[in-house]
Order: sequence, then C-alpha cells, then structure tokens
Amino acid sequence: MTTSSTTFTFHPDRVYEVTGIWVRPGKAEALQAYFQQVFPMAAADYGVQPMFSLEPVSLYAGDFQPDMMFVNEWPSLDSFRGFIADERATALFPERDAAVSRLVVTQYRVAEEVTISLREDDVIEFGAMWIKPGEEAAFSNYYQSVVPIARANGMRPLVRLAPAFAYSGEFSPSGAGLNWWGTLENFQAFEACLLYTSDAADE
Repeated sequence: MTTSSTTFTFHPDRVYEVTGIWVRPGKAEALQAYFQQVFPMAAADYGVQPMFSLEPVSLYAGDFQPDMMFVNEWPSLDSFRGFIADERATALFPERDAAVSRLVVTQYRVAEEVTISLREDDVIEFGAMWIKPGEEAAFSNYYQSVVPIARANGMRPLVRLAPAFAYSGEFSPSGAGLNWWGTLENFQAFEACLLYTSDAADE
C-alpha cells in the first residue's frame, strides 16, 4: 500500500538542526520526558519547528548510526543560541545527558529554497563528508563521476546542507546532504556498483 507524502520546504534565511542521539539502555522514556519539557518552551519562545525524523537502518561509512535522528527548523542561528543559553533549558540538559551516550547536534543552511516530499516508507540517505584541505577539486571530480551511477540506481538528490554551527559532538563536516533512494535495495545496488568499479580499477 502506498503511503501519502508530506512536503517540507527549506529556506535560505533559516537554519536546520540535524540531531543524532544514541540512547542509553533503559533511558528512552526519560529522554521522551525531557523532550516533552523542552520542546514547548523552545517552540513558544525561540520558534523551533520540528520537520521530520529518520530511523537509521543501515550504515555505509563512518560511525554516524544513532538510535534516533531528526531535523528541526529554527528562525535563525541566534534563536538557537538563545535557546541553548536559556536557564530553563540548561537546567534540563542534565536530564538529557543522563539519557544519552552520545549526542550530535549540527546546524546547517541551504543556499536556495528547496521543497522536498517524503513518505514514511522512503529510504533517505544522510551523507556528510570532510574534505581534506586542497583536495576540493579532486573530491568534485569524484562526486561528478559517482552521481551518474547513483542516479542509475534510483538516487535523487533532495537538499544540500552547509554547516553553520556545531553545538554538540564536534560534528562539523565540509558539507552534508539528504538523498532519496526509495528502497534500501536501490542503495545496496549502488554500493555494489562502487565496489565493482573499485575492484576493476585496482586490477
């Protein structure tokens, strides 16, 4: 059965929080209790708008595989900084920290307005990369060579994200983005193509 889609618009004059949380065993309810206290205040006084959440199901590279992940929209970076400095919020942060083993919170910007549509059963890739200084051209060449392979296996770029501020977890990549794959099998087919290409090049 096909599920209905929901649209989300990213605006260049706002910032987008991407949060990954590793929940301590037995602390899921405590974490939800924290959210129920902090989000109403953040929304009412600082304008945060929850957008969507993602459930990690597969890891291709790196160590970013949290138990839960979500994207929030903030009116500005100043509004987010005001929230994390608010004494009401800082008083609750120990409850959050006691419930998580790792927390990654990074704010991003977009260069232009982008509207995307997501369904509950979609498979979405969150990718982040750290480009070595002086290797920007080499990475761009690699990216341009890989994109046609990805598109041939069903990938559709959704939104490119430029890091603006790393609040927690020292997670500040050179760039990041969301790609639509539709199904996990599509991504796995792409992954197999990359392995085959790499093996062929090594021979």
